[in-house]
Amino acid sequence: MAKRVFQKAATKVVRDSFSNARIQAIVNFHKRVKNINMKKAAEVKKLHLEAEELIQGEVDWIMKDAEAWRWICHHWAGSDFQGASDRNRVNVTNFALPEAESGVRPSFVEVYIRGHQGSDPENPEVLCNEQATEKLVKYKENLIQRHGPEFDWRAAAPDIEAIYHAGGVLRHGRIIADSCS
Repeated sequence: MAKRVFQKAATKVVRDSFSNARIQAIVNFHKRVKNINMKKAAEVKKLHLEAEELIQGEVDWIMKDAEAWRWICHHWAGSDFQGASDRNRVNVTNFALPEAESGVRPSFVEVYIRGHQGSDPENPEVLCNEQATEKLVKYKENLIQRHGPEFDWRAAAPDIEAIYHAGGVLRHGRIIADSCS
């Protein structure tokens, strides 16, 4: 278990390091080549540059291996990466919509349900696939068993032990289940 936790944490650190390197390459390119200071990371994340532009935005810690730097720049400039990046940005925006519309931050369970919505809006607890639905049911049952039938499991903060017992993995504040595509 400790090895899995460490591996997941290390994977996140590496993924975040590359994400930060891409942002830094965009900022460096604009500063060095175009003489434009970029400040808002949220805006920079939305930008996509050509591979040769990214290469000019040299990031020192990756530049130690020029071949690796060129490869990652071409990867970031590729349509697969850019499409996934744009889709992920839309997904994050969609999760923020309930809060923006109502002024109330959605609970962990509400975000999970919204991210795993099934085809029947009249039955929101039946999710996009059987595995996601099972995890939600097990999570609910575990919380009610531990806290009693009056416990407001939908509004409660994420309970790591209940997530674990439901067979879920917590990442970025949500349970990871099979994709709903």
